[in-house]
Amino acid sequence: MSFGNTIERYGLVSRVLHWTMAVAILAMLGLGTWLHWMTPTPSNFWLFGLHKSVGLSLFGLVLIRIAWHIYSPPPAPLGHGTTWQLRLTRFVHK
Repeated sequence: MSFGNTIERYGLVSRVLHWTMAVAILAMLGLGTWLHWMTPTPSNFWLFGLHKSVGLSLFGLVLIRIAWHIYSPPPAPLGHGTTWQLRLTRFVHK
């Protein structure tokens, strides 16, 4: 298994970054929704700080992911599919 991306598939670093961010974003959505309905009190104020800290950490992961994308470009498209699917794939992944 390769750490970097190859011509045929994503490497370990890309996959770990992707899934770490996916899980963290889903957790942040849940926490943010919970915080929205919660009445702020001194005893639960730390949750707002947690939400902010995780958000800043996710921003850092975004920067790392962009740098990794430049350093280790993604694999080429598989090449099969209709024209509109290939265009949509290029648009979504850029």
